[in-house]
Amino acid sequence: MRMYLPVLATLLAWVQLTVSVPYGCDNDQLTMKSHKPSGRLEVQTVADKVENSYIVKVKDDVSKKETLYWVKNHLDRDSKIVHDYEPTFYNAFSGFFSHDVINLLRDRDDIEYIREDALADLARNKVEVMTGSMTQYTCPWGLDRISHSGLARPPFTFSYETPAGAGADIYIIDTGIYTEHSDFGGRARWGWIAPGLSQFDGNGHGTHCAAIAGGSLYGVAKNANLIAVKAIGDDGQGAVSNIIAGIQWALTEARFTLRPSVVAMNLRVKPADIALDGAVQAAINDGLHFVAAAGNDGIEASGVSPARVQDCTTVGALDIRDNRMASSNRGNTVDMWAPGVNVLSAWTGHPWASAIQSGTSTAAPHVAGIAAYLLAKEGKMSTEDLRIRLREKRERLPSGDYIARM
Repeated sequence: MRMYLPVLATLLAWVQLTVSVPYGCDNDQLTMKSHKPSGRLEVQTVADKVENSYIVKVKDDVSKKETLYWVKNHLDRDSKIVHDYEPTFYNAFSGFFSHDVINLLRDRDDIEYIREDALADLARNKVEVMTGSMTQYTCPWGLDRISHSGLARPPFTFSYETPAGAGADIYIIDTGIYTEHSDFGGRARWGWIAPGLSQFDGNGHGTHCAAIAGGSLYGVAKNANLIAVKAIGDDGQGAVSNIIAGIQWALTEARFTLRPSVVAMNLRVKPADIALDGAVQAAINDGLHFVAAAGNDGIEASGVSPARVQDCTTVGALDIRDNRMASSNRGNTVDMWAPGVNVLSAWTGHPWASAIQSGTSTAAPHVAGIAAYLLAKEGKMSTEDLRIRLREKRERLPSGDYIARM
């Protein structure tokens, strides 16, 4: 079984040729068809961007070390390199670059593409903050639904088997985790923080998602380790370049620990972003399991990242009646559905704080938790084998959709 092997550069190039591109993204389609620019490279533009921040993809058959040496000798006072990604993961770098530096890069034949740094948003619909505590006897309806066949009906109960995720790691690429919350019992810790962000979840989204995946009261894999990878700011937005750096950190950490590891990405970039897609697929090729929210745009999930990545498990949101949430993204890209409307979980700011949220970002953590639960129970498995197991566990609904099950 192949686990955590170095990613071949040729595989990454193949990924960029095969990842589906939503209709209308002509620049992306041209870039993915050829690595060789015709004349001066055009900078790929995005709708919502980080001002003056760019992701520069170096061709896979080129030594990035030589490229970076040249770049560093041509930086001006308005330019700096922020992330130098590991070549075996993603042969690229990112940073803030002036117009003059970008024009110099556009003329180099060792550059595959230059892309504006897109902003990612949290895949969340609404929040209703609550206070107080709850017991396992009144578990959230989502836990009841994924552990029993048929509709969830009160009183809600959650049935699971040991080791309940023990020994598995869940990396939450989000706004951080309020690690002091009582629901984590010391199993949550900080891992990586993007430059300029604080070691505190000032938003609450990451904490809410982490507790669904692995909280002791609100969560699926109740004994899993939860690692905060803060790539999204407290305002709910984050640069794709930071998200890629967070993925690289999680991959490196998983290689070191050798523990079964799942990455939960409860965010979306729209229109779809080939830089983020390439990084996610590269990490999957190296044995890291990914679960992503489908997004809440009411469109085909094939139009957003990272939901459209072929080997990522993509999750849509259902309500307590097993109906699709109206704004959930949909289509063949969605692998399964999970509870995502009015889901109670932990919140930030107080050890017993809780909140109700809706969105595909509350659905996807259920599946991330199931993935960690299965890895701990059945042992390590390849990314393909885990995706097969998750599909085997699904329950077919009368609507034809498949809901995630343990």
